[in-house]
Amino acid sequence: MGRMTPPVPGVRTPHGEKIVFQKIQQTTPREVNALHSLEIRDHYKKDKMKGEADFCVIYPNYGIFIIEVKGGGWEIKNGQWYPKFRGTTSKKPLNESPFEQAEYNFYSINKKIISQFPEMKKMLFTWGVVLPHASFPESLFELDGEEWRVWDATNINDSFEHYLKLLALKEKQRLEEKGRKVILP
Repeated sequence: MGRMTPPVPGVRTPHGEKIVFQKIQQTTPREVNALHSLEIRDHYKKDKMKGEADFCVIYPNYGIFIIEVKGGGWEIKNGQWYPKFRGTTSKKPLNESPFEQAEYNFYSINKKIISQFPEMKKMLFTWGVVLPHASFPESLFELDGEEWRVWDATNINDSFEHYLKLLALKEKQRLEEKGRKVILP
């Protein structure tokens, strides 16, 4: 059972995040520590004063994973993400796609950790997106061959540990293709 901080989701936690909270807690080993709703100050994206990572998961020997959760239904038009409420698509898109949110949060947290703990520079850091109520749209080009970053409604019944190990393996392969050496068990 993974350890969660805080130990229970907050009252205002969105339903999709509650699902992922339970999956992390119930389907990962004890050594996994997950920080839920982690506030980020000094955000990587210059026009943002602060941000929030849905989950920062620390899995010893595998890495640190920044996870963005987007529950509910979605319609994607011209790269813009529009939430669906009770079958009706909103006219207002998100300011950033979940992939941009996850990646910017990843850069923010990675920069902060490395500046305070330089010895962690060789540790694997990566990010992913969880869509607990929706299937990942195949026509989306935003990920440019990195569809492995998505855990959606088609795999929501799988173990979250499996998803973390997949993220670690694929990120390791991606980094090695760029000439960086990463050691995983």
